[in-house]
Amino acid sequence: MDSKQAIKAGFAYLADLFPSDQDVRLEEIEKDTENDHWLITYSLSGIPENPFSENPLFAKSTKRRFKILTIKSQSGDVISMKIRVLHDVR
Repeated sequence: MDSKQAIKAGFAYLADLFPSDQDVRLEEIEKDTENDHWLITYSLSGIPENPFSENPLFAKSTKRRFKILTIKSQSGDVISMKIRVLHDVR
């Protein structure tokens, strides 16, 4: 499985898990040649600041959620999903 196929497999997996999230983006991709896996980071829409606001400007998300999927190179099976935590560098 090449990188494009692995990316598509990851998008399909996330669409199945989070069907209401229409804003999934590719962030990072890395080939783990030792274990023959793809490590792919995606971002999803963040949680609204105020989900009860009637004004969509106030309910708009400010931060995205990041997920790292480990995908087998041979089969395209997702074998793990982890939360990617970004650290604030100041």
